[in-house]
Amino acid sequence: MPTIEEWEQALVTSRRVLVESSPTLIAEVAARHAKKDEQRNANGQQVPPRKVILTPVNEFAPERMIDIVPAHLLHRLGVATTPPIENLADICSTWAYLRYLWAFEIPPLGAPNPLLRLSEDARGIDFHQKGLLSDQIGVGMAALLLGEYLNAPLPVDVSVAMDDPAWPIVQQYEASPDYISSTLLKPPCSLWSVREPSLPDPMHSNSFAVERSRFHHWHLLAGPIRRR
Repeated sequence: MPTIEEWEQALVTSRRVLVESSPTLIAEVAARHAKKDEQRNANGQQVPPRKVILTPVNEFAPERMIDIVPAHLLHRLGVATTPPIENLADICSTWAYLRYLWAFEIPPLGAPNPLLRLSEDARGIDFHQKGLLSDQIGVGMAALLLGEYLNAPLPVDVSVAMDDPAWPIVQQYEASPDYISSTLLKPPCSLWSVREPSLPDPMHSNSFAVERSRFHHWHLLAGPIRRR
């Protein structure tokens, strides 16, 4: 079992991640939707409304290998998911670092360009906890990519944003994204947390989908935003 110091050192070690956004991915999403809709129709269920226009994210089309620091990912997760409690938000946003200190594989000493992978402990946790980890790391990865590569570093819970007139968004359907991220100068992007093994399901009101098919391989799609 690694020591606390070894886990902490691993969190500040840069890792390689492949990010993909391509027409092939859009076709896979469409095919998955069609299959789900066929099953819903067969069962007499209503087919939900979805975005009809999806495009690759140019910064990652068709794919791009990037370097990330796990500690930065966990910080973005903590910021995105911490309620805006006055005087406590900065402290509370550190929760993700403490919870997932052990979640990433410690790369071999001197290994060149190590990939971001789950640790053996993370791979061995129960199904519920593994699903929760997948959802939350998905949020952190999306927030990191939005901030560092798409100039949208201000993540917020979508319910908070919907109540704030400063955010120029409107909800179109019953369901909504979990979080959105924006700057003061650009329109907001929705921030989707989609658990493995499903493909992204960008069916609601805003524009950014993320999916983890493998822990070091991420998928992105973009669609239109309806503004106030």
